[in-house]
Order: sequence, then C-alpha cells, then structure tokens
Amino acid sequence: MEVDEVKQALQANKKNQIIDIRSKEEYERAHIPIALNISLQDLKDNISQLDKNFQFVTACGKGGGRN
Repeated sequence: MEVDEVKQALQANKKNQIIDIRSKEEYERAHIPIALNISLQDLKDNISQLDKNFQFVTACGKGGGRN
C-alpha cells in the first residue's frame, strides 16, 4: 500500500495496523505514533499474537531495503 492509501484506510476506520519493524532504538528515535514496534527479527515469533481481523502494513523508514 502506498502512504496515501494507508492514511485513507486509517481515516475510514478500516481494520489496519501499522507495524514498525525497526529495532527498538530506531523506533524510539522516530516513529508513526499509532504504530506497533515489532522488530523484523522478532516478527516471525510474534505473528501468531496479531489479530487476524486486521490488515497489517509494515514500516521501516528505509524504503523497503531492510534485510
């Protein structure tokens, strides 16, 4: 999803959740206020705890270049 699509979905109260996949330190420096912070390394271990009724959008602040 593009940024504008995410904004529109959030404003329309659709079931969307932003997950910031950066490290805790990166997240603390700057993040989207409503985003959850689950690092990319921890995402696989925590995915079962996420509400399956939501559509998830990941954010990393690096333009998709995170490994």
